[in-house]
Amino acid sequence: MNNTKSVEKIKKTSITHLPHLGQRIIKTAIAVFLCFAIHYAIGYKGLMLQSAITAIICIQPYFKDTKDFAINRGLGTLLGGIWGLVFLLIFSEYPILVKHELLEYFLISVGILVVIYSTVAIRLSDTAGLAAITFLCIVIGLDSGDSPLITTLLRLFDTLIGIVVALFVNLARLPRVRAKNKIFFLRLKDLVVDRLSEIDSGTLIALNRLYNDGARISLVSPWAPAHIISQIEDLQIATPSIVMDGAALYDISDRKYIKLDCIEYEDANLLCHTLKDMNLGYCVYAVRNNTTLIYRQGNLNEAEQMELDKLESSDLRNYIDGFYTKDDKICCVRTIDTNDVIDELAIDLEWSLPPDTYRFEVRQQPFLKEYSGLYIYSVNSSVEKMKDYLFNNYYREESDTLERVDLIPISKNYDPSKDSIHLIHRLRHLYEHLGFRKKTDSKNKDSKEASE
Repeated sequence: MNNTKSVEKIKKTSITHLPHLGQRIIKTAIAVFLCFAIHYAIGYKGLMLQSAITAIICIQPYFKDTKDFAINRGLGTLLGGIWGLVFLLIFSEYPILVKHELLEYFLISVGILVVIYSTVAIRLSDTAGLAAITFLCIVIGLDSGDSPLITTLLRLFDTLIGIVVALFVNLARLPRVRAKNKIFFLRLKDLVVDRLSEIDSGTLIALNRLYNDGARISLVSPWAPAHIISQIEDLQIATPSIVMDGAALYDISDRKYIKLDCIEYEDANLLCHTLKDMNLGYCVYAVRNNTTLIYRQGNLNEAEQMELDKLESSDLRNYIDGFYTKDDKICCVRTIDTNDVIDELAIDLEWSLPPDTYRFEVRQQPFLKEYSGLYIYSVNSSVEKMKDYLFNNYYREESDTLERVDLIPISKNYDPSKDSIHLIHRLRHLYEHLGFRKKTDSKNKDSKEASE
């Protein structure tokens, strides 16, 4: 029994999603309009197109890197401007170079090469596109009546308008009310089909933005932490994640296990000997000094070998040929085989092994058709128990005021590879909305809750 105020679940219904109108799309449109408005307001007859293009390039999905990004883009623009001025001076000094259009185009293309190479040389490769655009706008403007220096300064001013507008739009935010009293539990299997697939980049951006905005999101994974780390290593995750189907609570930021519900050493020996007597290959997932070790035992079948070939190259997964030791904490034992074999094996083991010792979980392997995995955990482990532990221990001081939100897909035909972004947007709506937070007297609030 946990001490949460409520558990909010979303019931499954059939729904068709249209592509989400994301914040970056809206901000980009606003930035382009502001660029045009500035040109109109000051009566400036420069290149509005260059200002708009610059703003489009500089709009960012995250807020934390906006300042550094704007500085880097400014340096790239300056570099493109310098090279543009150099080429304009050369063309002015030697007009024969631009007498023939094809020769002029060739020289401009050479200039693009020089500009991009320069950004790479000074380690500003991310600014190469904008530097090249600035260069083009300068040298193609040669026919204007201004001197090379005036032409360069005007084009730099056009670019500066776009950078400043993008910086302003990136930083400007409407007032929002955030549900700081909620912890969201998000299943990783709803974001990605299997541990061999990558989470959609748009989903990662939206999820990262939520983390940056202070949302407490605990990822619930049926797999070891390596999958989370490899998928979302750039995210700043402050809330611990539930991994190995509830056998462990893991801190992604600090790369350490907070809690483990393990199979006892003697029980693991009994289980492994039983699997060995059945001539089955299997893997033992263990933890030693906050490092996940995967011990391979027995003769691995085609399915096990296929998975091993795909995953063993990762430096986050430590595969070992050999037997675990007493220093290892056994979290899970897993074997993969055809669906029929696994179904029969699960029944046989439940009858032959102590019923109060093990918990069996049969899961299909999406990357291997007609194959399933039998995952065996301690009977004491479960996702719900780990959620309770997270509330009652990790957030003990806040447990009376926190709400637990289990996020569940609402579509019958939910496909993580296509629909995960919509699940994250639903999470966003549950976490925050436009408006101002109302100030309430805490004493009155406490007395009201007590009377209820």
